[in-house]
Amino acid sequence: MENLHWRERNIIELLSRYEKLKTTDIIDNADMCKVTTLKYLSRLRKKGIIDYEMIGPTKLWYIKNEGNVQNLSLEGRKRVFELLRDLEELLELRRMLS
Repeated sequence: MENLHWRERNIIELLSRYEKLKTTDIIDNADMCKVTTLKYLSRLRKKGIIDYEMIGPTKLWYIKNEGNVQNLSLEGRKRVFELLRDLEELLELRRMLS
């Protein structure tokens, strides 16, 4: 992610806050015009970082999950570690109760 354009990082950050976003939602929240947004969405898709699924005529964009932690934002990584810590605590509690 180091060699991404700042606009690409902006789109990734936006997508990391939500599971999936419509193209129009990305355009509205990325502070870019439609043409510019579509250009960077296309570049990110070609790089294999994001993808979309079609729901009727609507594209829902999302960050591809390839098991690569680099695709997660800092907030996303913190949340993963919080969930892992919670799981460890639950497993320890379960072990203690058995």
